[in-house]
Amino acid sequence: MYVEKFSNLKKLILYAIVLTYLVFVLFPLVWLVQSSFKSMYQALKIPPDLIWIPTFEAYHKALGGGMLKAFMNSAIVSLSNVLLVLVLGISAGYALANLKTKASQNIGFWILSIRMAPAFGIIVPLYIILRTFRLVDTIFAVTVAHLTINLPLAIWLLKGYFEEIPPELAEAAIVDGATRTHVLLYVLVPVAAPMVVAVS
Repeated sequence: MYVEKFSNLKKLILYAIVLTYLVFVLFPLVWLVQSSFKSMYQALKIPPDLIWIPTFEAYHKALGGGMLKAFMNSAIVSLSNVLLVLVLGISAGYALANLKTKASQNIGFWILSIRMAPAFGIIVPLYIILRTFRLVDTIFAVTVAHLTINLPLAIWLLKGYFEEIPPELAEAAIVDGATRTHVLLYVLVPVAAPMVVAVS
């Protein structure tokens, strides 16, 4: 009987702690959402109104003030960058992993050194190149800038993962008549799916 009461008390205390934690975590989110349906005056009013007439004024200003276009530009840059990083990173990582020469290690380190270089050491040359081709202030320029930073790390990670995959898998596929492209797409990429997801 005593043990059962102690167990119930322990559960009650645990539930109270979890509930308190949820209140602290969810309260800012709830406050943010409900404030978005207030006018500027109502959102900044102290003490706040507990009862008010909801308005979509904030959403109207946000969507009508260029935020929708900015969101679309960000989506285009993000999606194109992820796609390019995956295509180029998988191809380069696979090539470097199968290039069993000293040059492969040197190239791999050189690629990684680009990622380790200070951002200010890359920005100026990149800006000069983009200005030469009149690409400054374009979506393509932003995509290239992100690609310059993200691609070296993706190549390095995928190269290391491909090197850990047993070569017998690729050899068995080649014996069955698969080309190098088929081996990469249908054998190695599915095996390396966790790293591909992490890179993306």
